[in-house]
Amino acid sequence: MSERTKKIIFLVFFISFTLGMAYFLYYMFTHRIGSTPAESPVSTETTLGGLPKSGAGGKRPPTIPSTQGSGTLPEGQGVSEGEIAIPETQISVETGTTLLRDAVTQHVSIAPGNDQAARFYNPDDGRFYKINADGSTTPMGQKQFFNVQNVEWGKRTDQTIMQFPDGKNIYYDFTEKKQVPLPSHWQDFKFSDDDTHMVAKSVGADPENRFLIVSKPDGSEAKAVESLGENQDKVESAWAPTGQIIAYAKTGEPQSGGRQEIYLVGQNKENYRSLTVEGQGFLPNWSPTGKYVTFSVYADSSQNKPSLWVTSGEAGTIGQQRRKINLNTWADKCAWDSDTILYCGVPKDLPEFAGMDRDSYRTVPDEVYRVDLRSNISTKISTDKQVRPMQNIVISGDKTKLLFTDVAN
Repeated sequence: MSERTKKIIFLVFFISFTLGMAYFLYYMFTHRIGSTPAESPVSTETTLGGLPKSGAGGKRPPTIPSTQGSGTLPEGQGVSEGEIAIPETQISVETGTTLLRDAVTQHVSIAPGNDQAARFYNPDDGRFYKINADGSTTPMGQKQFFNVQNVEWGKRTDQTIMQFPDGKNIYYDFTEKKQVPLPSHWQDFKFSDDDTHMVAKSVGADPENRFLIVSKPDGSEAKAVESLGENQDKVESAWAPTGQIIAYAKTGEPQSGGRQEIYLVGQNKENYRSLTVEGQGFLPNWSPTGKYVTFSVYADSSQNKPSLWVTSGEAGTIGQQRRKINLNTWADKCAWDSDTILYCGVPKDLPEFAGMDRDSYRTVPDEVYRVDLRSNISTKISTDKQVRPMQNIVISGDKTKLLFTDVAN
């Protein structure tokens, strides 16, 4: 065999090998965007500037119905292994869960309408995608946004507010293909329930120039609602579904027993009653209509682990019908299926004081519980196969799938 023939054979082999590797990498990349498919489908008059300083696994018992946050109920209903048929929603964690990998799917949110399951950002290519009912993914457009740090999604539309590590903020409407830069000193954005407005904090260098503001999502028609002064870090935007509450402030009077007084903020300087909670680290999560709110706090009584509570969520009655849900988790690890049913990721093992140092326990695997506020029963629906730490838990629009991001990936 001549030297020239050897070179030709080697060149043909090299080109074939290169093309084969390119196809293999392409296949692996495109098949990891989106979700890991399930094995089978499932039928499943106080202003903020003047506010006073604030002061210092297995079978679980059900929620506690006492309006004072104490009492006892019989234990939950027990759990079978494998696929679990859940009344009404038919969501099964093992066969009805769509797993989203954190390395590829970030800032997950339920999509408006029943035809789509969720929306997410892919940091690898800087694009946004929708997850369809069959588990496939569809790009929301070809426009790319690299290094997005946080995304606030519209609740009924595909409007977004993106925040970047350099402090830049961008409003983008995927339907209208409209992009508008927002001031870099604005932060903590939340859409109203109908997506016509948003609330944010305008944090100037001077405390006299710090305000809670309301505007159109694109930043137009902005108006100051309350002065923040030195309390900007104690105020959180939280536009409740009723539209009555747009933020809360951890600036109440010091309370005995480690409790905390939370002020509720409206758009028109309403003098709403405050909410006293049994601990620190208040984190709320309103039900779809705003009728109820579940929240988490930590206290000595819970070994400073995060504990779940539920109460009336409307401004005029908040604090009434308060009940403790005997689960140790954070409220943002729960997703409401309706005003009376929610699903929560509950870390399998949290040590004492975990509520004070959440970041250290983000990779602890979660179990999934279904909480029925009507029967006051919390039921574990996951099996030992669920060993993933969960975040961004959402329920698909057709109520057949529970989706979450695996924090460990």
